[in-house]
Amino acid sequence: MGDLLGLIRRAEALKGKDRSFDLQVAHYFKRPWYCFTHNITRVVEITERELPGWRWIIDSDFDRGPPYAAQVKKRGDTWAEAPRVFAPTPAIALMLATLRALAASRSAQEQSGD
Repeated sequence: MGDLLGLIRRAEALKGKDRSFDLQVAHYFKRPWYCFTHNITRVVEITERELPGWRWIIDSDFDRGPPYAAQVKKRGDTWAEAPRVFAPTPAIALMLATLRALAASRSAQEQSGD
């Protein structure tokens, strides 16, 4: 999970498009290179492939800092249970929310012994 945590740290620091981060994402998820930091369609593909059946939302929340917020949650959980992340673009917000949800899911699986 070390690579995943490294991706989370990088995503948290992003200010906009970042080719180096995009290449890391492509390598980690074994996907062709795309501009994941700017192309929301490609981030949605990763979210839905890695967390099938999970729900996601992106919105703008100009009152709380960066302009875009995102959440990713398991079906059946409430939105209040899903951590809300903020980022400068919708794609980065969803990528960060997806990475955090994936890390939490994997951690829960490890703890339960699955």
